[in-house]
Formats: sequence, structure tokens, C-alpha cells
Amino acid sequence: MNKLNLAVIPVLVSGLFLSVNVAAAPGERPTHEEVLERFDSDGDGRLNRDEREDVRDVREDIRDAREDIRDAKEDIRDAQSDNGRRDRLEDIRDRREDRRDLREDRRDLREDRRDAIT
Repeated sequence: MNKLNLAVIPVLVSGLFLSVNVAAAPGERPTHEEVLERFDSDGDGRLNRDEREDVRDVREDIRDAREDIRDAKEDIRDAQSDNGRRDRLEDIRDRREDRRDLREDRRDLREDRRDAIT
């Protein structure tokens, strides 16, 4: 089971990494024109409050995905260094789940804030 998990994690991580790419290569920021092209829904050449909020949400999602990738890499390193001890793997999974719960809570708060504004 542990070997299966260790084999699946890199596949999941690579899938997250590929799905995060918004408009630029990893490590590069999208240009102002690329951001406008993607988020300027009314076509006025400027980002209004709602459009800026959308940009912030996407950035937050990217940050969360990067945290997931870092967590998965850390989990792999920890699992390999533990020589398969189940209790340590359970701790790792619990910690990862706690981090995901926190990220979900942040997303919910952003959605609530956005709904309150509209």
C-alpha cells in the first residue's frame, strides 16, 4: 500500500503542476496584457473591483496548489526517510489534510466576502 501511495503522489503532483499554469511558464509572472486579456470581462482595458477579486482568487488558488505540491514532496521525503513506518505516514496524511482544510476555509471566506459585496 505504501509503495502504491508513493507511486501515485508524483502523478498527482505533476497533474496539479500542469493545471496551475495560468498564462506564463512556472516562475514567470504573466504580463499586464495577459492578465487583462483573461480577466477584463467588460473590455474597458482596466480591471474593476470584481475583476481584481477574480485575479486574487486565481493567485490564491495557484498558491494553494503550490503548497499542495510542496506538501506532497515533503511527504515523499518523510515517507522515504521513515522506512515505511505507518504511524509517521498517518501523521503526514493528517497534517496534509489539516492544511487542505485550512485552504478550503480560506476559499469559503473569500466566497462569503465576495457574496457580501454583491
